[in-house]
Amino acid sequence: MGATLTAMSKNVLFLLLAVMLGSDPLTAQDTIRFFNRTVERDFIVKDGHFSTVNQQSRRTGTRFHAKGSFSEFAFRVDGVPVGTESFQYQSSAESQPAAQVQLLTVKLVGESGSPAAGLSTELRYYLYDTLPVIRKQVLITNNRSTVTAVTDLDIENIPMNVSWVSASEIYSNFGTTLSRMPFRGDYNDAALLIWNADKKEGVIAGNEAISVMKRTEVYTHGFPRLQIGLAASTDTYPFKKWLDPGTTFKSPCSFLCFTGGPSWRDAFEGDLQVFTRRWMDIQFFRHKDPPLLMYNTWRPFRNRINDSLIVSLADALKGSGTDLFIIDDGWFDKTGNWGVDSSRFPHGLEPVFRRIREAGMKGGLWFSFATVSEQSDMARQHPEWMLQDSTGKPTQVHGLDPFLAGSNAYTASMASPWYDIIKEKISYYVRTCKLAYVKLDLAVVIGSYQPNPLLSGDYITPAQTGTGKTYRDRASSYWAIFERTQQLCDDLHAVFPDLLIDYTYETHGRQNSVDYGLLQHAEYDWITNYELPAPEGPLSIRQMSYQRAHTMPISSLLIGNQLMGDSLLRQRELTYFSLAPSSAILVGDVRRINAATKDWYKQWNDWFHQMQQEYQFTRWYRSGEIFDAPTTQNWDGCIRFNEEKEGGILFFYRNNSSDVMRTFRITGVNPSSRYRIYEPLTKKAGLTITGKELLEKGIPVTLPEKWSAKCLGIEKVR
Repeated sequence: MGATLTAMSKNVLFLLLAVMLGSDPLTAQDTIRFFNRTVERDFIVKDGHFSTVNQQSRRTGTRFHAKGSFSEFAFRVDGVPVGTESFQYQSSAESQPAAQVQLLTVKLVGESGSPAAGLSTELRYYLYDTLPVIRKQVLITNNRSTVTAVTDLDIENIPMNVSWVSASEIYSNFGTTLSRMPFRGDYNDAALLIWNADKKEGVIAGNEAISVMKRTEVYTHGFPRLQIGLAASTDTYPFKKWLDPGTTFKSPCSFLCFTGGPSWRDAFEGDLQVFTRRWMDIQFFRHKDPPLLMYNTWRPFRNRINDSLIVSLADALKGSGTDLFIIDDGWFDKTGNWGVDSSRFPHGLEPVFRRIREAGMKGGLWFSFATVSEQSDMARQHPEWMLQDSTGKPTQVHGLDPFLAGSNAYTASMASPWYDIIKEKISYYVRTCKLAYVKLDLAVVIGSYQPNPLLSGDYITPAQTGTGKTYRDRASSYWAIFERTQQLCDDLHAVFPDLLIDYTYETHGRQNSVDYGLLQHAEYDWITNYELPAPEGPLSIRQMSYQRAHTMPISSLLIGNQLMGDSLLRQRELTYFSLAPSSAILVGDVRRINAATKDWYKQWNDWFHQMQQEYQFTRWYRSGEIFDAPTTQNWDGCIRFNEEKEGGILFFYRNNSSDVMRTFRITGVNPSSRYRIYEPLTKKAGLTITGKELLEKGIPVTLPEKWSAKCLGIEKVR
């Protein structure tokens, strides 16, 4: 019947919608092809039902779609399962919502007499430039006159065959752990790789849901099927969304990245990183010159701070090049009230932050934004806004924490009118204190330190749905509250577009956790703390960075609590250079730092900013097959090299290895270019070498001392 061909900007992305009648010998059907140069997904409309019939890499010609029953998505409506067979195809249309982005929108309506009657769905498929990535989102609209519950949502529910089931490899847990079929991913699996080791290609399954709300299943039902979606109703922390009449639920996105390379590690560091950097809407990447050296008051002072201490610390950091000074816990009167503690800061916070700016730094402030003291005005006036336990009493879900007031604190529901109050409290301090950063901490619905899952969520009853909470039962409280924590970031960014927001792992509800669902809304994730000194602390930092950087933007990670100002240069270098590949944040009593040490930090931070200005190195990361995972006995490192601008930074670490020198290949370079590798502070050229030699032979790196580090610059010879 015809075809539509759409050309896209400079890189020319093609979307072809070819409608062919009579292709099925038994019944007429329509075929829709959606593709660019690298990937293709084909759909059919058969007997009024819409589903995928083919997915393939156009680079290799490999088809990854398995034969099987028609399927596309699935969920439960009031406990009853529905899927492709319950909806009738209504229409499809192509559009170009942004340059180099193509969108296919498919509208379906629930069949009369089926469990889906009165519902409609909209499926959105995205292609990006020439990337082998297909992104998907599901919208569900309740056209009924009654409230309806949606659970067990599979955004993707499709036959998928990457290799023989027995031979397929799965790299899970942030792309670090080899698993086998069948596999069920959890909060550690925002992106997992299904890999064909023979063909050296596979599919990265991405899930952009937040924290424990995500679920990814590979071949769990005895045949090749991939499911990417939200937590099941039988899970410990289920997804449930109540839809009022006339309302629409918009799911997080899933994505499939058809990838390959010499090894599975290279698969993670190719197209996935390009997609994440360009199209994932990662908040950190909006900032061209983020702070690269930060200071936080938490250690050793904990919450024992006052105005004179803060002023003396700020004065001590003057001339050190520190970009950001963060006041952590201890500045307020009561959680819930969020007034300034007048006994500690008798003149308020504004003069203190003015002094911080005069010392050459921007200011940041800590909030445990869902924590409310029993003695606060808010707890007394609105106990119905607090989470409640199974007995109906206000509760806190953070768990045991010596710095939280224990049973003297509650957790307020972010999906209640408390949301507007805390948003205005944070906004007030951002405005009046001219804050550049806020750290949002402690549990909101699930505690990282709470071993009993029954001590989580909100045990709200139907009789209490008039209290202003936006959910109707405990099962639906998880999604509603996590969704509002994301919305808080968006609302703050709408008013303060340059504000840096840090959601800690405690807010995320799981230790050491991070995912796209967090980083699409907040710039940072304070992911963990290590207080052991060098070399143990820096080694742990690099281990955490290495484990997360396969799938996550490493510069979004903040790792505490290493001390600033080690007197021994080798230990100082090891600590600072271990933090610098992520985002360097330090603590300590900096009043003891001498002028030479401050000047050392300033020189390095100035150089890192120069490299950021020239090469945006914080957007790029490689370790691949070049560097091993950090251990006590080996060497490790990473490459922060901008492959488009051809320059960046190289980091190397010798641990307790007996090798004084090792040779490392440098990946990502252009074989036909020539590069200069140099010592950053002295600008002393160590080597001029071709990209081909860097790729094939590498460079020798010498570190005479065990437990030491080296940082080198690399740039194209113009």
